[in-house]
Amino acid sequence: MFLRRNNASDPGSLGSSMEGSNSSPLREISTLLDKLKLSVDASMNVFLDGMINAIAGSGDNEVQQRRWLRRFRRGEHQGQAAPVEAEPATAAAGAPAENKSENTKSQPKKTFRKNRQPNARFAPMTDAETASLVETIRRISELVVIGERASADVQSEEDKLRALVKQQKDDEKASESRSGDSVDEEEKRRREQLENECAKIREKISEKKAYAYVYDHFFERNGLSTIADILTGKAFDLPGFFEKRKQTVKAELEGYEKILEESKAEEEQKEQETSKGLKKRSEAIMKALDTIKESETYANTVLLPPLAVAIQGFQSTSILVQNVKRATSLFFILSNNHINQLIGIPLEEYHIAERSKLEGGNKNSAGTPNLMSPRRFASPELGELATTFVSFLKSLAMRMNAETLQFFLTYPADTAIVSDTDLFEEAQHNIDCHDDDDEEIPLDEIMSNSRTKPELPANRPVAVKTIKVEFPLYERALEFCAAHHDSFIRTTAMNICLNTLRLSTVEAKTKEEEPGEVAEAVNLEAASGDSPDGVLHNAKALPMRERLAIAQYVCTPSRVEKLASPIFTKLAQLWGVLEEQFRDMEIAGKVGQSIGNANGSGNDDDIPKKANEKIARARELARRKKYTGIFNDTSYNLQDELLLLDDMFKVGLTSLNEQVIEMMFATFAYPLLLQPLLLYFQRSPVAAEVLFADTLNEHSLGSQIKQSDATATEKAVISGPAKSALFCLAAAFQFLTNPPLLRLLFTAVFHPLSPNAAGETMIRAKADVACMGKDGRATIRIDRFDENGKMVFDQNRETYVFGTVTGRKEVSGRRSGNQTGNQDDACVFVLAPALSEIFNFTGQDGGLVARSRHNPYRKAIFQCFTLNREVSDLQDLTVMAVYSAVSVLNEKFLVDLLFGLDIKRYRENLPKDKRFDSFRGSSTDSFEDDFDDRGMGGTIASTVDSRLSLGALEGGKIGFDYMNEVIVSFQRCILNAVPGNSGAWKLNYDLVAANALLTCVRGNSEAIMRASEAIKTRYRQASIFLADIPATIDTLFDCGRLWNKLKHLVPANGTEEEKNVLYYGAIMDMIARLNNGSDGAPVESILHNMLYFTKGVPDKTGHVSLYVSVSSLCSYNDVGARATACSPLEQGDAAGAAFSNAVESTSALLKLNSLVSLINGLVNDKDMLRDQKIGGFIFNGTTELMVSNPSDGKTIYSPISDEFDSALFGTESKPGTLREELKPGSVTTLVGKMAYPCVCEVPPSMAPLFSEEGAKVVSQGVTWQSLYLVIMDEDLVLVEPERRPNGKGRVVTLCRLENLTLDRDPDNARVDTSARRLMLICESPDLKPPGMFRFEKKLQPQQLGPFSRCNRWKSSLDIWFEDSNALHAAFTKVFESVVRAKASRGSRIRKYLSGGEI
Repeated sequence: MFLRRNNASDPGSLGSSMEGSNSSPLREISTLLDKLKLSVDASMNVFLDGMINAIAGSGDNEVQQRRWLRRFRRGEHQGQAAPVEAEPATAAAGAPAENKSENTKSQPKKTFRKNRQPNARFAPMTDAETASLVETIRRISELVVIGERASADVQSEEDKLRALVKQQKDDEKASESRSGDSVDEEEKRRREQLENECAKIREKISEKKAYAYVYDHFFERNGLSTIADILTGKAFDLPGFFEKRKQTVKAELEGYEKILEESKAEEEQKEQETSKGLKKRSEAIMKALDTIKESETYANTVLLPPLAVAIQGFQSTSILVQNVKRATSLFFILSNNHINQLIGIPLEEYHIAERSKLEGGNKNSAGTPNLMSPRRFASPELGELATTFVSFLKSLAMRMNAETLQFFLTYPADTAIVSDTDLFEEAQHNIDCHDDDDEEIPLDEIMSNSRTKPELPANRPVAVKTIKVEFPLYERALEFCAAHHDSFIRTTAMNICLNTLRLSTVEAKTKEEEPGEVAEAVNLEAASGDSPDGVLHNAKALPMRERLAIAQYVCTPSRVEKLASPIFTKLAQLWGVLEEQFRDMEIAGKVGQSIGNANGSGNDDDIPKKANEKIARARELARRKKYTGIFNDTSYNLQDELLLLDDMFKVGLTSLNEQVIEMMFATFAYPLLLQPLLLYFQRSPVAAEVLFADTLNEHSLGSQIKQSDATATEKAVISGPAKSALFCLAAAFQFLTNPPLLRLLFTAVFHPLSPNAAGETMIRAKADVACMGKDGRATIRIDRFDENGKMVFDQNRETYVFGTVTGRKEVSGRRSGNQTGNQDDACVFVLAPALSEIFNFTGQDGGLVARSRHNPYRKAIFQCFTLNREVSDLQDLTVMAVYSAVSVLNEKFLVDLLFGLDIKRYRENLPKDKRFDSFRGSSTDSFEDDFDDRGMGGTIASTVDSRLSLGALEGGKIGFDYMNEVIVSFQRCILNAVPGNSGAWKLNYDLVAANALLTCVRGNSEAIMRASEAIKTRYRQASIFLADIPATIDTLFDCGRLWNKLKHLVPANGTEEEKNVLYYGAIMDMIARLNNGSDGAPVESILHNMLYFTKGVPDKTGHVSLYVSVSSLCSYNDVGARATACSPLEQGDAAGAAFSNAVESTSALLKLNSLVSLINGLVNDKDMLRDQKIGGFIFNGTTELMVSNPSDGKTIYSPISDEFDSALFGTESKPGTLREELKPGSVTTLVGKMAYPCVCEVPPSMAPLFSEEGAKVVSQGVTWQSLYLVIMDEDLVLVEPERRPNGKGRVVTLCRLENLTLDRDPDNARVDTSARRLMLICESPDLKPPGMFRFEKKLQPQQLGPFSRCNRWKSSLDIWFEDSNALHAAFTKVFESVVRAKASRGSRIRKYLSGGEI
């Protein structure tokens, strides 16, 4: 029988066994289960033989084989299967077994520490044996799943068959009762149909019957127990196999003694000598066995299956748990202790075994063992094992609900089970445990029952009895939440834990649905016999006692730390990675500057040099792309961790959330998000007047800083932590949605007051998981969520209680000596309750003001708004962080907290003589309450340059103008001057900063008024900056080209003022209206940012308002884009760069102008933006104030002012001019005007512009009209001469000179005629061209929702002159007039800008 099974276990025979599995699945499963045990026995015999040979010597294998053959012939092998297996196993042991034995022998005896790791080893198996065992386990699980489903199907079909048989019998009885009646055809057909259905069902049952018994047979043979024992190493029972081998050897010795006694004759002397040798060998083996048993190696050796077997074992068990169909089958699997045995498997032993295998069991040269922690050792196979094991845990967690919880949650034997109505602790117990120490008093003398305190606020904690439970699945999943694990393992383990937490928060929808006991909640008919699906939001609510037990278990501080601390550890690691990447990007930015500087110099004819520059630019672009990709990967990892943290909050277990919030502030928020902002200012080597210079007015101050490589490195080291902090702060506000956390984080960053950590009170409390329900019974403290998954939280100033109800105060870390309970596992709150107290401050508690200090982090973050962009690039990330913060807070709290209105109310209630010095002390040098703690501010604030403003505030904490601080900071960052290409400066408008400002001020009328005045002031400064740009271009980047082109505008004896008016005006016109720079380089026009209404406008005539975007929402991708933004590579042409910067500056000023219009509308209607999303609408000052914009839900559009519109596109005539009288068809005098005779082609569509008696000539079907070209003020006019010689003519068309561009035929253009052509090109945003002008192609304005984008449309007209001389004279005059008109238009724009008008 043994040999037959051994052959069946060979890999070659496995296929034939499975081929016949359809005919005998029961035999196949039985064979496979036998094979499992035989594989274990063979492996153990190999291991024991290796240990024996290592101690007793190799021996003579041939003599040993002869001995076992003789005993086999004599029949002495009966009942001793192990020695039969030992022979081939000994031969198969080979070198690995010898190495293991040598390693064991070389270890010094009795030198091991008691707490050392076990001596884990893999059971010896060849690759073929391992593969065979893996396939065996896989096939077993497959057969069991098929068998269980077949059994379920058979049960279902049998139920159907019984119903049909019953129906058939009922029909027969009914037929018999109708005596004498013949059976009609319909009844016969119905009987036949029933019989056919019964036959089909019997056939289905017959087909699946063979598999139906597999599941039961698997558990009858303890198959799951066998697999579990193999995976845990219990099947490799070294002491059991050792004793078995010892008994075998002992029996051999007795047999040899008997042989020696019986062999007296001389003919048996030879056999006697052989028996003596075998006896000696057996004695040596027995001695070796005794030696092994006495050694430490024997006592501590743990044998495990190979990793491939372990991986397959857990996969097969997971498949078995996931795919059983009947609830009873699932209950049977979970009811035994085998699953819990697998849950508790020590994976570290597999780490030790794998390390021993890879290291070959060798020690180092000094003979000392490898002390490396098993967790620090890893291999791909171990990673796959951990992944498979966590997936196994997840398969169990997804089957955990009200029906199966009893198999996972157990009560210790000494636990007293209480009913749901007996959960409250006695009130006297809480009172008696208090002592008389004034510094340790109860924070709330609450009586924990409904009769003494019936009116408790909602979700207010009460003390309940502690229910002790054991939860192996959750405890094991916590181990894999550690930060060192792979992301997949961590995420899966977190999902297991969060699903478990969710069990305690699922409430019964009605009182009738509330189960009483777990046993009552088990429904064996669940889902028509199907097993529980583990979908928790559809699961039944647990009984209150079990919910409370789970909540108390998971909210134990030690377990909360295991759950949440890995997330903060990963966040801290990612923070450090971001810091390094910011540092690398800033240092590498020097390369881009050097490339740009190289491009801006050199000879254009130096072709090899230009080729090298092109390659350098391509490499720089590739480098930037690489850095951006690396940064994006890190930012996505940060996003994953924050979303994981948010998922934890969304479970809604209030006690857990309280502890996690406190942990976040202590380990992440303060040390990594806030402190680096202060360190930046404390370490910055830049002088104060440069660091905080307003670059709009003082943009030359930064030029004195020479950016050497060393300086760039130092700058990167200083700014890297601050950038990382700002980026993570923005991400936290973007992804975290828990209202109490966001309120406290906002308070920590932006509230004028901050907790004084010196001697701060510490609250020690029990985890408050229960509160009083409306019915007077205990219930779980959970957060409420709406149907959209958004937390429902009171709009009043409330957060969590953070232990202030049932906890105790401890000052300076001292505890009372008579405190009871497990204080080591109590919740400790320091920062969260202090911030909550500040958040709840509404101006009444003067003691809070006295014991608080001004918030240095608020000061630091608003000072980042005002940094010089030439020496610091923190402003962009600061804007994103502030925007992310103000966009999530309710505007009701935002205004009070941000502008310090609570402190203002408190100040106004004080006597006038105490408003500014009540909390500053008697000496102006003593502001200890304003100092920061832990070096964050501290006394450094008084020694560092006063520019940092991190010391005492002007007016003290309660006298400082916090509203002005915020608005002035926004004023500086919404529009600022930033370095452009080639050393030029340009205006930069920040749409996101504008959105943040609107969000902040919309809830307060005073803030709106102040913001309006501040933005107007900024607009005036920016207007003057833009008006001076032509002079800057002339001074720095002219190089003679602009002057040579425009010098004819200035008279030879012209004054400086004339030069400013005409020459600088021409430059301004090129900036404001042209599409190209001075050398033809393409530059984006300011018209690109202008839009006008086209949809929903009933009247399309009259004045058209131009709109530009003034604010925009931002996403996390926008934050990342700003973080990786690099300055553009330098252009080769300095003049082109100057014009490009000037055009961008004009566009920025247009947006600021439109923002002024929006804020003016907000001044007139202060509730316009109240409770509105700051984005996705159009401000229309003429009709409705706000028009929704469905096509763009992020941006706000506002019109530019009429004054700016008129300066750019104004068409009004100067007083005393004839423009008001000029129009097509009117008659004007030509006397005293230079008129140039010409002709033009008249298409049929233009014929109505001419009189019937006009001078026309028709040649070859083309009508030609004689005209006069006349320059009248700012227009080019084509006049049709009258027949009567009275010096007058009829106006055919007119076009503004400033919109014209000229071109002409060369002198040798044509030889067939002397006529020459002048081409007039009109470029105008008007959709209708001047008369006689025709568009080159059909207009197709670009649609942007309800808008169309402004564009400069080109129309043209060809005019013919008699000869080249006539053309030259007309061209010269018209060209000069056009240039002067454009210069005049530019002068008009400069005049408007210089005046600072809105």
